[in-house]
Amino acid sequence: MNPNIELLEYIYESAEMGSTSMDRLCELLESKDNSIKLDISETQKLYDRFLKRSTKVLKEYKAKAKPKSMMSEMMSKMGIKKEINNDNSDTAVAKMIIEGLNMGIVDMESKIKQYSDLADKKIIKLAKEYLKFQKDEVENYKDYL
Repeated sequence: MNPNIELLEYIYESAEMGSTSMDRLCELLESKDNSIKLDISETQKLYDRFLKRSTKVLKEYKAKAKPKSMMSEMMSKMGIKKEINNDNSDTAVAKMIIEGLNMGIVDMESKIKQYSDLADKKIIKLAKEYLKFQKDEVENYKDYL
C-alpha cells in the first residue's frame, strides 16, 4: 500500500477516535457541573480540524478513510461511560483524557519514525503537527490534576 495513504489514514482514524471520545465525554458530562467541559469541547474542535485536514489530503491522493468498526466505537463508548460513572471529577476525567492522548502520542511518534523516509514531506508535516497538538493537550489537561 501507499505509505502516504497509510499515514494519512492513521491520522484520520486517531483524530476520529479522539473526536468521538470527546463528544461522548461532552454528552456524559452535560448535566454535571464540571469545569473541564469547555476544554473538552475545544479539544474536540481541534480533533475535528485534523479530521478535515486529513480527509482533504486523502482526497488529493484519491483515497478516503476507512470507516471505523462499530465494535471498537461501541467498546470505547462503554469504557468512557464506565469511567465517568465511577468518578466524574475533573481530575479523573483529565487523567482519562491524558492516558488516551499519551497512547496516541506513542503511536504517532512510532508512525512518524516508520514513515519519515517513505511519506511525502507534507504528510510528515501534518503528522508532526498532529503529534504537537496531542502533546500540547496533555499539558493543558495537567492543570486539572
